[in-house]
Amino acid sequence: MVAKFSVGNKEASETALIELKEFVNAIDVYELRLEVILQKITNTLKTVLYLDKIVSNKRIGMLSVSRFVADIGDISR
Repeated sequence: MVAKFSVGNKEASETALIELKEFVNAIDVYELRLEVILQKITNTLKTVLYLDKIVSNKRIGMLSVSRFVADIGDISR
């Protein structure tokens, strides 16, 4: 026997929409946090000696340099 009326179907889709909106808002928050962190990393890396020479290589970007400095420490020593 098939039910003529689906029970809870409308509520389920409304709840799913609310959850989806919450996920989208969370992504926006994390994107903003990431931008702030990347800006701080960039500003900190600008104090590294020889940064211009390191980054002048097209294969090496700011993220690679930040990883290198994080692992090695002060490269001016």
